[in-house]
Amino acid sequence: MPTLGRFAAAIAGGYVFTNGFVVSTTLTGFIFGLRYFEAQTLAWLLSVIVYLAAMLWAFAERRLARVWLVLGGGGLALCVGAWLLSRQLL
Repeated sequence: MPTLGRFAAAIAGGYVFTNGFVVSTTLTGFIFGLRYFEAQTLAWLLSVIVYLAAMLWAFAERRLARVWLVLGGGGLALCVGAWLLSRQLL
């Protein structure tokens, strides 16, 4: 059963974290002068590496709760932070 939890954390938590990374990186690139599609393309290209690193880390970390907290909570924090920043700047 612990392995199933790791797989779920790696797949779902990694997806949420990577999505937050893409949203915040796209917004950051757009703020710093990139055109929207260029910022989005850069974020999606980097997201492959981020997702791989998140999945590998999910199996390397000893505590499953920390994996869920960092990947799930961090991803949600990135999304909410990017959303709030976009409401202020755009």
